[in-house]
Amino acid sequence: MSTPPPPPELATKRKTLPWRGLTLFGIAAAATVLFVKIASELREGELDKLDTRVAIAVHHQQNVVLDVLAISFTLIGSSPFLIAAIASVCYWAYRRGRRSYILIVVATCVIAWVLSPLLKLFFARARPTLFEVITRPDSYSFPSGHSMSAVVVYGALAAVVIALRPTAKPLAVIVAMILITCIGLSRVYLGAHWPMDVLAGWAAGVPFLVTTVHLLHRAQRERSN
Repeated sequence: MSTPPPPPELATKRKTLPWRGLTLFGIAAAATVLFVKIASELREGELDKLDTRVAIAVHHQQNVVLDVLAISFTLIGSSPFLIAAIASVCYWAYRRGRRSYILIVVATCVIAWVLSPLLKLFFARARPTLFEVITRPDSYSFPSGHSMSAVVVYGALAAVVIALRPTAKPLAVIVAMILITCIGLSRVYLGAHWPMDVLAGWAAGVPFLVTTVHLLHRAQRERSN
């Protein structure tokens, strides 16, 4: 007795899933290569001149309005705001009965938060001292924890919002991209990080975001089966 063929929509879905996984893997791999490249150049002292030129160019744009915006975005990228954002979206997921989403987001964010200070200790790069708009943190500079956390947290929360309400995808992506970009730039503007610290922080956060997106997709598939 022959097995009936799967419905057309199911067959199409099965074909697209491997490509989605390969695309996500490619993005994570590219981000990892970028981070390793930046770290290698950092070890060789090749980034200092470039970082100094870019940091000074950014600082030359300083004005009161940008001061307020930069400080605001840095606050949005700080732990209290990140935890509040995670709690809000996780509560929404809980109300919708998506407890697996909560576990995925919390696990990836916690692992990233543990890894970030370890990377700082490993590379032990000093903070910039060219100028100072806010009090300079005592921790090391590379990679930027604010930038890494912005990608991991706000990217993951955007993915959860999209999973819960697909029609909100354009808005969720735009908001996440604005927050990630502005939080990272604010760290350079305020003199808290070198530009390459921020770029490396973004790159370090991408594999965690990709993992979150992959696990959310898998949770959605399992729920629909």
